[in-house]
Amino acid sequence: MARGPIHVDLRAQGDDLALSIADDGVGLDVEADPRSTGLGQRIVTAMAARLEASVERDPGHAGTRIVLRFRRINKPAMKAGCATAS
Repeated sequence: MARGPIHVDLRAQGDDLALSIADDGVGLDVEADPRSTGLGQRIVTAMAARLEASVERDPGHAGTRIVLRFRRINKPAMKAGCATAS
């Protein structure tokens, strides 16, 4: 089995973030098995659930390309006097 690179890209799109994960492999055959149980698909599904993200497949990509879209979370600023001593 030939192995190739996996491309990961994270971009801001307004108040959202888009995380793209792609490879140049054979692609997903969603018609043959829409419930793919491969390790990569399980990782993407778990990540999407954790991020409350939508998942999109790019059918025009030569290999497999999945895009997760989720809301950007801004960490609240630390309040004065809340620092811990070391």
